[in-house]
Amino acid sequence: MTVAKLIEVLRTMPQDAEVRYLYDGAARGFPDRVWLSNRGEVVLAEHDDPVYYQEDLPREAGADA
Repeated sequence: MTVAKLIEVLRTMPQDAEVRYLYDGAARGFPDRVWLSNRGEVVLAEHDDPVYYQEDLPREAGADA
């Protein structure tokens, strides 16, 4: 899904609805961070979720993060 498509879909939903992400088959967390990864994907995460792979880090983190 592209960012444009995501925005299009989100505009049809209640604007005061909470956002969660699906993990391990259940809606577990409330994402409070959004970033564009080194891979070029938009990532939603909770503040304490670790990032294990360099390609999933925010582009702003740089290659040494």
